Amino acid sequence: KIAIELLGTGVVTKISFSESWCRTHDPEIQVALFIDQQVRESAIPMLAWQIGGKHDSIKSLLDKLDEHCRQRAQTPAWSSDLQNHALSCGLNLTQTFEQFICMADNTEAYAYATLASLSANPARNPLLIIGPENCGKSHLLNAIGLGILQHSPFARVLKIEAIEFLDPQCLDKSLVVQDLLLIDNLQEIAGNEVVLDLVRTISETIKIRGRQVVFGYRGDANELIGLNARMLDHLAQGVSVTCTRKKITEGAS
Repeated sequence: KIAIELLGTGVVTKISFSESWCRTHDPEIQVALFIDQQVRESAIPMLAWQIGGKHDSIKSLLDKLDEHCRQRAQTPAWSSDLQNHALSCGLNLTQTFEQFICMADNTEAYAYATLASLSANPARNPLLIIGPENCGKSHLLNAIGLGILQHSPFARVLKIEAIEFLDPQCLDKSLVVQDLLLIDNLQEIAGNEVVLDLVRTISETIKIRGRQVVFGYRGDANELIGLNARMLDHLAQGVSVTCTRKKITEGAS
């Protein structure tokens, strides 16, 4: 049970079944069947992972699942149409997961961002990425959007600055039908009760539809200044992770 829960967080990427364990604990391979279903439905959304085991009754199932994961891990080519679609979604084609500088202090943010690009698990929805200026929050939001489009080219994705909610003319009903809504710099609407409630309502609607919302907030994780209680309660239903400031390579400008 613990291993399965960890698979859902992305902390564990490999699990093995021993022949003796299968005989005594799981003769009907229910655990293997459950994991197979969870992976294929992206409830456990790993791009590349392995399951090992010698027990004959589950070997064929695990081999097929391993092949499924390998195919899922293959990155499709970016056509010109897909690039144009990504740009129309407000995404930067250069801010990918591969280009993100992942260090010990931002590994959690990177891991949860990767998971958000693969599935919309209610337990981590909405996802809030917090950190100081130039720490990579916007990069991760952008990478999530690109990650979705890599495997779902027709997905409805939108990356938007929170400050745009201050101008109702810039908004329309299409926001609530997005498959992925990325709202950056949430601190820009801090203190504005009406706009915060509007953003929260849109986020709640998208979550109810089983789709993903990701926020970026510039500031301290311990002080989400200017967010009202309703927004804080909404954010608490998901996951908040901290992204630290990027280190500059010695000699770089």
